[in-house]
Amino acid sequence: MKKKVGGDLRWKLGNAVLLLLMVASIFAYAWVHYQVVEHGYRLVKVRRQEKTAQENHKKLLLEIATLKQHDRLEKIGRRKFGLRYPGLGQKILLK
Repeated sequence: MKKKVGGDLRWKLGNAVLLLLMVASIFAYAWVHYQVVEHGYRLVKVRRQEKTAQENHKKLLLEIATLKQHDRLEKIGRRKFGLRYPGLGQKILLK
């Protein structure tokens, strides 16, 4: 029985190409999976930063509201700068 040299070579070449495609597919899948996991970690980090920024924003808004309170400003004006309400005749109307 004679073997065909050309047919045997084609079969080996076909199997080698198929094996190469399978290995390339496995590497591609592993790379994509790694990228998905990496982006997941980045997303968690960004969400954590966003939450921290929102908390800081709320704290700053509260601090601004506290600093703008009229009673507080009036006390500071009286204690530190000696200010008081104007007496009669001390008000001037500007137009």
